[in-house]
Amino acid sequence: MAQKDYSMLEADSLEREQLTSNSSFMNDASQFLADREDYYSDDADDIYDRYLEHFRYQNVNEVSAMRDLYLAQGYENDGDEEGLNRMNRLMTTFEKQNGEYNMETVTDYLGGVLTAPSTIASAFSFGATKAGAVAAQQGIKFGIKQIIKEGVKAKGRTHVSKKAVDKGTEELGKIATAKNAFLGGGYKTAIGSGVVEGGGAFATAAAQETTRVATGQKDEDDFSYGNVGLATALGTVPGGLIGGAIGTRKALLSNVAESVVMKESVKRTAQTKKAYKTHTIKTFANKGNLGKFAKDTEAKLKKSLEETSSEAIKKGKEVKAKLKGTKQEGLAITLEDQVVQNIASAAATIIDKVGVRPLTKEEVEIGIKIFKEKGKLAKDAINPKDIDKNGKIIKGSAEDLKERITSRVGRGLADQSKLTGEQFGNIIKAHGLNASEFSSLYVADVSQAGRTLGTAGRISRQVKKTLFEQLDELDKGLLTLGSATDAARKKADEILDRRVKALGVNVNFNGVSDFIRKLNKTRIGLMTIQTATTVRNTTNGYMRNYVYALDNLGEAGAKYAYGKFLNASSDKAVQKIGQDAVRAAKGQRQIGLKSLVLNDMVAGITSQETAILVRLFRDTQLGKSDLAKQLFREMGDVGVAGTDNGLMVGAARKLNILNTYSDNIFKQAVFSREIDKIIRADATGLFKKEGVGNLSDLLLKKKKMTMLDDKSVAEAMEKALDFTYQTGKFAGKEGDFNKIAAGFINFASGTFGSSFIPFPRYLVNQFRFFYEHAPIIGLLDNAKVPLLGGILNKSSMTERIGKQVTGLSMVGAFYGMRAHLGDENTGAYEYKNPFGHGTFDARASLGPFTAFAWFADLLYTNGGPKGSSFMPRLHDNDKVLPSLNTRELLEAFTGGFGRSGTGLAVVDKAAQMAIEGSSDGKISQQVMEGITRFVGNYLSTFTVVGGVIKDIYASTSPEYRLLTDNNDVEFIPYMLKAATRSFPFEAHADGDGFFQRPAQTTATRTTGIENTLPLFRQITGLTPMTEKNDVEKEFARMNLDYYEYTPRKTTDADINRDARQRMAFIVDATLKNFINGSVYNSAEYNNNPALKRKALLAVVQSAKTQAREDALAFNEQYDTPEMVDKKAKAQFFNLSGVDRSILMKEWKERHPGEEFDDTEPYNELLFLNKQLKEFDVKTGLKKPKYQSIGSKF
Repeated sequence: MAQKDYSMLEADSLEREQLTSNSSFMNDASQFLADREDYYSDDADDIYDRYLEHFRYQNVNEVSAMRDLYLAQGYENDGDEEGLNRMNRLMTTFEKQNGEYNMETVTDYLGGVLTAPSTIASAFSFGATKAGAVAAQQGIKFGIKQIIKEGVKAKGRTHVSKKAVDKGTEELGKIATAKNAFLGGGYKTAIGSGVVEGGGAFATAAAQETTRVATGQKDEDDFSYGNVGLATALGTVPGGLIGGAIGTRKALLSNVAESVVMKESVKRTAQTKKAYKTHTIKTFANKGNLGKFAKDTEAKLKKSLEETSSEAIKKGKEVKAKLKGTKQEGLAITLEDQVVQNIASAAATIIDKVGVRPLTKEEVEIGIKIFKEKGKLAKDAINPKDIDKNGKIIKGSAEDLKERITSRVGRGLADQSKLTGEQFGNIIKAHGLNASEFSSLYVADVSQAGRTLGTAGRISRQVKKTLFEQLDELDKGLLTLGSATDAARKKADEILDRRVKALGVNVNFNGVSDFIRKLNKTRIGLMTIQTATTVRNTTNGYMRNYVYALDNLGEAGAKYAYGKFLNASSDKAVQKIGQDAVRAAKGQRQIGLKSLVLNDMVAGITSQETAILVRLFRDTQLGKSDLAKQLFREMGDVGVAGTDNGLMVGAARKLNILNTYSDNIFKQAVFSREIDKIIRADATGLFKKEGVGNLSDLLLKKKKMTMLDDKSVAEAMEKALDFTYQTGKFAGKEGDFNKIAAGFINFASGTFGSSFIPFPRYLVNQFRFFYEHAPIIGLLDNAKVPLLGGILNKSSMTERIGKQVTGLSMVGAFYGMRAHLGDENTGAYEYKNPFGHGTFDARASLGPFTAFAWFADLLYTNGGPKGSSFMPRLHDNDKVLPSLNTRELLEAFTGGFGRSGTGLAVVDKAAQMAIEGSSDGKISQQVMEGITRFVGNYLSTFTVVGGVIKDIYASTSPEYRLLTDNNDVEFIPYMLKAATRSFPFEAHADGDGFFQRPAQTTATRTTGIENTLPLFRQITGLTPMTEKNDVEKEFARMNLDYYEYTPRKTTDADINRDARQRMAFIVDATLKNFINGSVYNSAEYNNNPALKRKALLAVVQSAKTQAREDALAFNEQYDTPEMVDKKAKAQFFNLSGVDRSILMKEWKERHPGEEFDDTEPYNELLFLNKQLKEFDVKTGLKKPKYQSIGSKF
C-alpha cells in the first residue's frame, strides 16, 4: 500500500520518529541534500538532522535562501518536475512542523545568523546588530509582536541603557542632550541600520516566496508581496532602533570631543601668547641680524598669506571691522599677528643658527659680473657690497636674505653640526608651533619663487625642480617629524599652472594634460567603488588587526625578557635601559590585548579617547589638520583630499564613501593605539612626571594634548598608514629597497605610470608586509644588501622577533585552513564553506596574506605521503601530490595583481606566450591582442560599478549568469566589449554582436561558465565556485595549468570558442572515462605520480589537438562565407613561419605590383600551398618542409 504524501500530514504526525520511518520523506530528503549540498548518508537520523539544519539556515540566511532559489530555477530550466515537487514537499513539511527546541536548534539558527551577509554588513555598517533580520525572518512564522518586543528589549539592554560617557563628561547633560544628539546625527545611523537590516530581510523573504512559486507550492499570482513587505518592515524597525541608539552614542561622544577641543583651543591661545612674550618680542626687538631676519621673514609670510588666503583675509578684516569700538577690538589682530610673528621668530633663530650659504670664488666673480652688466634684479647677480674681504656673503646682507628658508633649513639639516632635526623641533616647539604650522614658510617660499618665474612667455621649470629638491632635503632631514612639505608642493603646481595661463603659453596642451590627469584619478577612484571591494578591504583590515595584535604581543614578550635580563646587571645605566624596556613591554602588551578585542574597530563603537583624539587632530585651530588630511584621506592611492576639487574627482571621492569609512575606522584605531603606546612607553619620563600613564589620562584627566610632539604624531601616523598599506615615505631612507620603492611610487603616481599600476603604495607595502613577517628572512636587515637593503628600516631586534612569531602563526593558521577546508582537489586559495555547502575562491580578499596562503599550500601539497623527500610528513592524505604552480607563486608575491592595475594585461599576455609558445605563428597579432585588451581593460575601470548591477541581474535572472565571451577579431569591437564587460549582457548561443554576445566556453564542461551566487560576492567579497566535475578535480589534483588542457589559440575568437567547446565534449565523452578507468588508476600509475601525470598529459594533448583541428576544419554544410574566410586565415597562420614566407613570396610573384593585406581571402594561399605540395610530388624534387593542413580544404 502506497504511503500518503507526508507533506499532507498534520503537524503532530511530522515528528522525527514518523518522518525517519517514512521512505518517501527519506528519499526526498536524501536526493535534495545530494543536489543542494552534495551530502550523502545512509543514516536516517543524520539525514533528518541535516534537513532541519538546512531549512533553519534558509529562514535566517539570505544566501541559503538564494541558493535554494537557484536550485529551484535549475530544476525549472531542466524540466525536472520531480525535483520541483520534491523541494515543494520538503519546504511545506518544514513550515508545518512544530519544530524541535534543543541546543541543536539554537546552534543551527545561530550559525545561519552569524554566517549571513546581512550580519557582516550590519556589524560593519553603522554598528547595527542582526536582531532586526532575525526578527523579520522568524516573525512571519513565530509571532510578529512577540519577536519585536523581545528583540528590542534584549538589544535595548545592551545599547540604549549603556552610559555613553564616563566621569569627567558633565558637559553632556541628560535627556535633553541625548535628544539633541539623536537629532544631531543619531537618526542617520538609525536610517542606515534600518536599510541594511531591512535589505537582508527583503532578500531572504523574496527568495523564499520566489522559491515557493518555482516549486509549485504557490501560484505566481499568489506571490505574497505582503510577506516580503512585512519582513522588510520587521527588519527595518529593530535595526533602526539599535542603530539609532549607537548613532546617538556617537553624537554624544562628539559633544565631549567638541568640549575638549574648545578647552585645548584656549590652551593653544595661551601657549601662543606665552611663546610670543618669551621669545618673539625679544627677537623682533633685536637690533642686529636676528631682528632683521625676523622682520624680513614676517614680510614674506604675510605677502604669501594674502595671496593664498585672500578670501580668509577678507573675512578676517570684516570681523575686525565689526569688533571696532568693542572690548574685543584688537583681539583678532593680536592673535593673528602673534602666530605669524612666532613663525618668523622661529625662522630667524634657525636662519641665524645655520649661517650664510658658502660660495666658491668663481660663483662670486660671475655673480658680481652679472650685477655690473645686467643690474641687481638679474638672475644670479651679486652686489659686491654684500661680499666681505674673504669672498664670503656678509651675514644679514641683501644677498644673505635672498636665500629661501627651504634652502636654509635643508642646508642646515644636511650639515648636522649646524642644525639637527631635534634642534629644529625644539626651536619651533619653544615658539608654540608644530612642523605643520612652520611649513607655511615653505609655501611662502614657493609663492615668492612664483612671482619671479620666467618672463616674455618663457616658463622656467628649473625653478620648480630646484624647489622640489630642497623640499626633498627637508623631508629627509626631518624624517622623524613627518612630511610637512605637501602644501608647498601643491602650491608650486598651482603657481606654475597659473603662470602658464597668464602668459598664454601652451594653454591648450596644459588644459588637456590637466584634464587627463584628473580623468585618470577619477578612473582609479572608480576602480574601488564596488561593495565587494569595500568588504574585501574591510575583511583584510580585520585580518591585519590580529596580525597587529600578535606583532605587539610578540614584541612585548621579547622586549620584556630583554628588559629583565638587563635588570640583572650591576650597572645602573644598563638597569635603567632594562627598566625602560620592561615599562614599554607592559604598555605594548596592553595595546596588543586591546587589538585582540577589536578596540575602536567596530563601526559606531569608538572609545571616548579615540573620538576626542581624532577630533582634536582634525581641528584647524590646533595646527594639525593638514596632517589629518594626509592620514584620513579619501581614495588613499590617489592623494590627499582636497588636492583636486574638480567635478570628476569629487564625484569619485563621494562614491568611495564606504571605502573611506572603512579605511578611516582602521586608521583612527591604530593611530590612537600608537599614541597610547608611546605614552605608556614614556621613553623620556615626561609623561610620568605629569601623572599621565595612558591616552585617557592625557586627554580626559590631565587634558594636556600639547605634550604630544611632532615626532610622536609622525610615528603614529606612519604606523596607521602602514597598517592600511598606504605609506609612501621611502625617499631619504637608507638602502636600495627604499630608493627603488620611492622611484616606483613616483613613476606610478604619474598619469602614464598609473595607467599600468594605479595602486603603487599598496604593491610596495604588501611586499614589505610579507618580507617582515617571513620566517627567518624577516630577521635580516642590512642596508647594503642589493635590492632589499633597508626594507626593515632599522627596526629593533625585539620588533623583528615579534613579527617572526606572527609570521609563523599566520603560516600555521593558513595551513590549518588548507588542511581542514581543502583537499587534493582545491587550489592554494580555495576553501570549502565550513558552515555549509560550496567552495570559495578567497584570493581577492586575502591580498597581502596571499603569500602565506601559498606557502601553506606548498607545505600541504609537499607534506603528504607522496610529497617531496625534503619535507616532513604533515598529513596522511595520499591523494595529494607535490606541486609548485608558477602562476600561483607570482600571485603570492604580488599580493594578487588583480588590484594593481590593467596595464599588466600586456605582461600577462607575454607570460602566456612564453608558457604556450606562439599560438598561431603571428606574434604581432598576439601583441596587438595584448594591447587591445589593455585599452579595453583601461576603459573598463571607469565602469567597474556596473559589476554590482550585473550581479544583481544575475541573482534574479538565470540567463545573465552565464559568462559572455568578450573577445573579437577586430580592434574596436574587441576594445569596446572588454570596456563594457562589467555590465549585464545575456549570453546567446549564436551571439555575434555588441549586445548579443556568445556564451564563454571552457575546455572542461559543455555547459559554459556560470557566475555562481553573484550577489554573494558583492556582500562577502568571496567568490563562490561552481562545483568541479570529475575531470576538473583530477586536473586540479595533478596540478595542470589552464594552458595545459585548453586548445592553443588561433587568430579568430569564434574558432577559439568552438575549439574549447569541442574539447569539452571530448572531455565529457572520453576523458572522464579514462580518468575513472582501471588503467589510469592502476598501481603502476598510482605509485608513480610523475608517470601518471605524463600519461594524463598525453591523452589531454591528443584531445586538444583533435578539438583544434576539428574547429579549424571546413564544414560545407554549416560554414557561412564569413566563417570560411576566418578558418582559411586561421589555417594559414597555423603553418610555420617559413612556410608562410614561401607562400607569400609565391603569391607576390603571381600578382606583380599588388600588396597582400589582411582583408584578402586566405583561401588562395591555402590552395597555392596545396598546388606547391602536389608539384613537388609530380616532379620528384626535394619537398620543402610544408606543414600544410591544406588537404582539408
